[in-house]
Amino acid sequence: MTSTNLDLEIRAQTIGTVDNGVDGSEQYILLTCLNDALSENEAHAWLYPKVYRDTDTPGAYFCHIVETIQKRDNEVLCIVHHQFNN
Repeated sequence: MTSTNLDLEIRAQTIGTVDNGVDGSEQYILLTCLNDALSENEAHAWLYPKVYRDTDTPGAYFCHIVETIQKRDNEVLCIVHHQFNN
């Protein structure tokens, strides 16, 4: 099990969104830790609960996927997949 430091001071900056039409969109967010290093696991643990949404209603919005890419020791690029239940 991977430990995470949830006391990190993190700044989230939305870089942009790519619209995929009726399938949803991908939102690009840069997370920067202001007081320590930031790993991909820590970034995911911090962001995922903020964006997670679930549904079983046809056509409704949900978000189950957040991808992470390490940029620097204290920066992680996150891709949030916003989708619609087809």
